[in-house]
Amino acid sequence: MGVRSPTARMRYRHLHVRYAWLAPSGPAWPFGEASPSDRLRILVQGAWRPDADLYETSRTIEIVVDLAGAHEDDLDIQLFEDVVVVAGHRRLPPPTSGALYHAAAIRQGAFQLVLPLPAAIDSDRVETHYERGILRVILPKRAETV
Repeated sequence: MGVRSPTARMRYRHLHVRYAWLAPSGPAWPFGEASPSDRLRILVQGAWRPDADLYETSRTIEIVVDLAGAHEDDLDIQLFEDVVVVAGHRRLPPPTSGALYHAAAIRQGAFQLVLPLPAAIDSDRVETHYERGILRVILPKRAETV
């Protein structure tokens, strides 16, 4: 288990298997051939992918994920040999009773982010920090790759 900030309550697991991502084929729209409006498609969209930056320094690989509005208890970080998976759920407060949406661009619900790692990391020294809706994962490189 890696080192975490004292306030972090996220689940963190390191798995010693290679990760394979399987994507279903076919249309992304779950209602067959019906052609929905863009407005309706946004409102019923399932899983989404948050914005993220992944960069490498001489000693670390660092990941910064924009998760505004997500509670850290709803985050799950999985570390595999060659990939990091950040998954969770964002729940936004419901609109006022009787409200009519004119725009619905803020994604909510289940999300999953899969980021391939460009170098081998030392899983015993991983750090995670979550503050003001920004998740930061610091992955120190293994000594032989530095």
